[in-house]
Amino acid sequence: MKAELFLRPAALGDGGALCAFLIALGTNNDHPGVLPMRRVPTAAGQDEWIQGYLDGGGHVLLLFDADRVLGCAELTVGKAPYRHHCAALGVSLLKEARGQGHGTTMMKALQAWAERQDGLERIQLEVFHTNPGAIRLYERLGYVHEGRRVGAIKHEGESIDMIQMSLAL
Repeated sequence: MKAELFLRPAALGDGGALCAFLIALGTNNDHPGVLPMRRVPTAAGQDEWIQGYLDGGGHVLLLFDADRVLGCAELTVGKAPYRHHCAALGVSLLKEARGQGHGTTMMKALQAWAERQDGLERIQLEVFHTNPGAIRLYERLGYVHEGRRVGAIKHEGESIDMIQMSLAL
């Protein structure tokens, strides 16, 4: 019998599980929105990353299957005073967790958190044009297209456009 998946905020001590997730995500090369890792993450480094969010840098949610992370979603609040009203969004799921509504659940939970934050006015993101499933998800949740950075990424000789989208809170 398969364990029940659950979503919760990241906590100190999740660094090892998050590290394993990032390694799996980066080595499978089966996701149109993920570039190969430049360096292998460490558990200590991931706990330090989580601490930055716990110290007011935003909010991170992890999707678990028992003690294994299958997905991560984060909102990073702008650090400079002129950026405090914005939060940048990032979402990633392992292949086995895609297409089951988990991305939608994580996005809605992040949006609910953002709406409770004083002064936060918008969520913004960039998505590879080669990731139509993510683009459709963002559109369904009310994100609007703001721009396109043509050829912003080169990956294995392919030119990839970055589509800029946002949601007003």
